[in-house]
Amino acid sequence: MVKAGGSTSGIWRGTAEGGFISMEVLIALPLLVMLLMGIMTLFFWCMRCYFINLADEELVQEVQGAFTQIMEDALRGEAIEQTGHKEQSFAIISKADPLGKHTSKEEKRPDGKFVITYGLHTMAGTKKLIRGDQLEAPLTGDHALARVTIEELWAEADGSCPGIYKLHIMGRSEVTQHAYTLESAVYLPGP
Repeated sequence: MVKAGGSTSGIWRGTAEGGFISMEVLIALPLLVMLLMGIMTLFFWCMRCYFINLADEELVQEVQGAFTQIMEDALRGEAIEQTGHKEQSFAIISKADPLGKHTSKEEKRPDGKFVITYGLHTMAGTKKLIRGDQLEAPLTGDHALARVTIEELWAEADGSCPGIYKLHIMGRSEVTQHAYTLESAVYLPGP
């Protein structure tokens, strides 16, 4: 019984119920801490997996986008030549467009044909694919969370079949170190 103006602590003295709430807290608090640590570990692991997946998707997207641009230009061309002024670079030679639709990234030769060059250029420690002389607008490597470096780029004529050119590009994610390679061949009938 509670006396008027007194405390209730005297009720539990001498009984088996004394300290029951303290014991519950002593058991529940470590379990709660372990549960929160498990949730935080799961959260950070999921975030890590998300950023790894983002980096790999960006690698695939940048390499495919660059290779699509190269293939489109190659299909408009009539020959592909290695350029001597840069390592891992080549030029696609194309005829003059009868509609006059050429971009500023193409340079005109004295014979009236147009040249589109592709090469690698190192910027801030990352090898980026450059179309023409557009150093300020590379085709790859500009994503802030998933930098992509192009490690291999080449185009060569097939020695056994005239007019067949093999194209190759390989990019590597600087975040995951995964590589993605695309290769194709294109037939250019020549002049």
